Amino acid sequence: MRKQKRWLQWLFLPILIVAVMFAVEGICNARLLTLPTEQQGEVALDLSQLTVTPPAGEDPYAEDAGEGVYLPMGTVYADLDWSGYIRQLRLSGVVYSDTAYIIQCTLPDGTVKNFSSVYVSALGADNIQIGENVIHIRFYTDIGDLTLTEMVIDNTARLNPVRMLFSGLCVAAVYLLWMLRKLVGQKPEYGFLIVGLCCGIFLATAMPAVTALSFDDQIHFENVWNLSFGKYLRTSASSDSLAALSWTTAQNDSFIYAQDTYADYLRLVEQVDAPASNVLTEPSITGRQQWTLTNTGYITQALGMALARWMGLSMHMQIIAARLGNMLGYVLLCFAAIHFLKRFKLTFAAIALMPTPMFMASNFSYDPLCTGLCMLGTALIIDAMLDRDTRISWKRLLGIFVSFMLACNIKAVYAPLLLLVLLLPRSKFASRGQAVYVKVISMVLMLVAVGGILLDISGDINVIQDTRGDGADSAGQIAFVLSHPLTYFGYFISALWNGFQVYLLDSPRLTLAYLGSCSGIWAAFSLMLLLFTCYTDNDTAFAQRVSWQQRIGLLLVAGIATGLMFTAMYVGFSAVGSSSFGGVQGRYMLPILPLFALLLSPNGVKNAMNKTGWHMVFSLGNLLILMATCYELVLVNLML
Repeated sequence: MRKQKRWLQWLFLPILIVAVMFAVEGICNARLLTLPTEQQGEVALDLSQLTVTPPAGEDPYAEDAGEGVYLPMGTVYADLDWSGYIRQLRLSGVVYSDTAYIIQCTLPDGTVKNFSSVYVSALGADNIQIGENVIHIRFYTDIGDLTLTEMVIDNTARLNPVRMLFSGLCVAAVYLLWMLRKLVGQKPEYGFLIVGLCCGIFLATAMPAVTALSFDDQIHFENVWNLSFGKYLRTSASSDSLAALSWTTAQNDSFIYAQDTYADYLRLVEQVDAPASNVLTEPSITGRQQWTLTNTGYITQALGMALARWMGLSMHMQIIAARLGNMLGYVLLCFAAIHFLKRFKLTFAAIALMPTPMFMASNFSYDPLCTGLCMLGTALIIDAMLDRDTRISWKRLLGIFVSFMLACNIKAVYAPLLLLVLLLPRSKFASRGQAVYVKVISMVLMLVAVGGILLDISGDINVIQDTRGDGADSAGQIAFVLSHPLTYFGYFISALWNGFQVYLLDSPRLTLAYLGSCSGIWAAFSLMLLLFTCYTDNDTAFAQRVSWQQRIGLLLVAGIATGLMFTAMYVGFSAVGSSSFGGVQGRYMLPILPLFALLLSPNGVKNAMNKTGWHMVFSLGNLLILMATCYELVLVNLML
């Protein structure tokens, strides 16, 4: 009887998901379905009724516009009286460059509202969301020439796949957490897995199939694209455009204009997937490449893209497959890290589920795998460090060294995390000699990783110099640091102190790169949940204490890793002798953040709350924060 009930529960899940998705779509389309018949569907406006006010001395009809209305560059007003509800206004025609414009709508009470958008020249049309009853429309632009061939009011009720995916994943996550609440109560890593996969699937799938959404994603896209072919490089017009950012209209570092409605996004996908733009060049013998360990951070993305291409999927589906591969790699590594821990499970889960790392994991980047590998290595060491009664196995040591060495191949600045091995107590080893042997190996591996940076520098000092740095001179900067170590140390401490909130609290937690940042109540709720979790993460079932010596050790390792990361950015980005650290971003702190978080959990505080209830609150709280952030920064721009 119990097995039958369980099967019914699983069978009910897809029914519930479908029901909720269509219910949400019905609610969102209710206004359109109740409009008068003459205002439903698509209503074409009569362009001959446009009253055009050209720039001074200009004649809007001076050029032959064919069947359309030509609007020259400059201050132009095009007025049209129309009474009724407008969900979206679609402009079609020819623009000669990407053109920003404003639609001024006069409402029945005389109020005037402005709605802005950008007509992207490559897309051939643009939809702008209005959502108001209007009595007059005024078109205004002062950038670029435009020939309007069609203006259409679109009041068609449609299903929105992005919104349906969002509502379906939300209800699926809540239902799975409830149904598996006993398992989540015993093993919170499964709660992390449910929340992480649901949010990651949405981000990887719903975000526009373009670059310039995340940090340097055009560079990472190009690397993933090249590696997905194996030895011989091939390119296409679409891949070149994505690598050069030419599919993206950057307006105030936001993607809101190029894809500000779902209709615009579909036009963008059509251009990205155009057959003529996806003809692959012949394999280039001169472009032969070797897969090296430095490409570790791209492996899951390249495999995802290669698999999608092998299946004959379109370019935008290859992009989604690569993102999904990156997300799966990150989530599974973090799941393994949480699984191996006894104490601090929720602390690691809270950090891994912050909006910033989840967003990064769902985009083109090598950071997520680096962060996941560092978290796995750190978890293996912390768990061994606190479990004093069990000797450490060679399998675990191998897992620690492999995790950190792979992470260091991606970013060598995290090599100091290998120093955590020095914190393992003598009781973890069969003999003093074994303890010395293992700790010497960890020191040697760390020096090898750091030495790799020094060898690169000795071969070419400019290898770490970034051209985006303001007056950066790596050779001069290294000379300054070596000749003025105390001055530089003062700069470092000052930068860390002044940027504490940015580097440790806000930027690594809330930023979704060029899409914006989580703000308001969700930012506050996220911080409260994170701090409360770290402070109370001391399960009474495990007598695991962190001694003051270990806390000092954790702080020192975190400080050394932070110092190396800041120094690398200082040498690569900052002007010689500058007191500021150019290029440092909060996301670089993610692999180090768990060490700082462990210091917030005092031994005297015991979390005696009901595990099932608390783990459910924790999982649902993180789900709410993540999906609210997705709604605010992604869905709002694509659900209309």
